[in-house]
Amino acid sequence: MVGLEVGLGHRFGDPDLLRDATTHRSWCAENGGTSNERLEFLGDAVLGMVIADQLFRDHPDLSEGHLAMIRAAVVSAPALAEVARGIRLGDSIRFGHGESTSGGSDKESILADALEAVIAAVHLDGGPEAAGSLVRRLFGDRLVLAAVDPGIQDYKTRLQELAARAFLALRCSGMARVDFFLADDGRMLVNEVNTIPGFTSISMYPRSWLKAGLSYGGLIDQLVDLAVERHARRRRNTTR
Repeated sequence: MVGLEVGLGHRFGDPDLLRDATTHRSWCAENGGTSNERLEFLGDAVLGMVIADQLFRDHPDLSEGHLAMIRAAVVSAPALAEVARGIRLGDSIRFGHGESTSGGSDKESILADALEAVIAAVHLDGGPEAAGSLVRRLFGDRLVLAAVDPGIQDYKTRLQELAARAFLALRCSGMARVDFFLADDGRMLVNEVNTIPGFTSISMYPRSWLKAGLSYGGLIDQLVDLAVERHARRRRNTTR
């Protein structure tokens, strides 16, 4: 683990934290012990906070929507995996036999999760300042590049991810399903399928909404609110 500590620029007072952060659940299934999943949960929050704080301070002129787009580009799974490869994190992760032989040390999702776990371990071992210093050092160049181009070319993937997160809220409201699509011409199609028989609608929204500065998260939130509102209105009408 010494090599990883050098790459992180942090010497652990509690080596067990780093050990847990680099232990995949497949190892625990075969050998017992604690996986890095709880640390991953904490690390995701720490990373998001540090990135958001840095962006807020560095770009006082940018809107909430633009800041959200930059943050999404910086903390995406592909970006996290690339950072993890840069410090050779995969070489330090403990895997079970099956995951080890199937290339787990270079899988994007595993590397991204492990990096978040390591950030949490540094936070617990050295405090918020140590974690903040680590994040800024590992992600500093990416913050600069993302501020210039937050990756609008990847809008389809990011929109799909955000839409997937929105499904739970829709289901909790009584909606059966709402499908979000982006057509090749840039239009976003929302196929609203609700629990009232006979009511299915497709709405189209121009991508100019995004160009106007509305974040993807904000756009999804608005669409969710509209869909839920329409669903509630239709339900009220059918019960009259």
